[in-house]
Amino acid sequence: MPYCNRNAPQQVIYPTADKCTLMFRARQKQHPVPFFLVCDFESFLIPVETGEKTGGLSLVDEHQVSGFCCYRVTDFDEYETPPYVYICPNPMTKFYDHMMSESREICHIVTGAASMLPLTEKQAAEYARAVSCSNCGKAFSKDNHKTHHHCHISGKYLFPACNRCNLN
Repeated sequence: MPYCNRNAPQQVIYPTADKCTLMFRARQKQHPVPFFLVCDFESFLIPVETGEKTGGLSLVDEHQVSGFCCYRVTDFDEYETPPYVYICPNPMTKFYDHMMSESREICHIVTGAASMLPLTEKQAAEYARAVSCSNCGKAFSKDNHKTHHHCHISGKYLFPACNRCNLN
């Protein structure tokens, strides 16, 4: 209670109906990422002998990292790897090395730039009918022409995009 009474009470105030629209400006970030890493650290508590005080609180224990697990998540089965588990000396150094290794491997995969697969009849018809970018909604123009946006890993066609969105 003494710590709680230091702060004023709080109340959640929700936006009104006219101001509850979610705005999203970075359209290139709305697409799913092909890879991400899920990591979990394990640690144990080591008692601190000094009993340091920080902001009125006594430091009692310190977390000591003892290991980690890292799992690469992707929709591409051929690039999926089993979880990597490390429990030994210097786990943070090994974690950093593993992250750098994953980064290099994922960069190599992503920059491979698979050629686009041929369009199906339905995709070709959709592309021919498109007059505006499926990403930003702007009309195609001479300066910002229509392109075939595709996955650079699988080669699958995704949608008609303007050149600016496709380059982003």
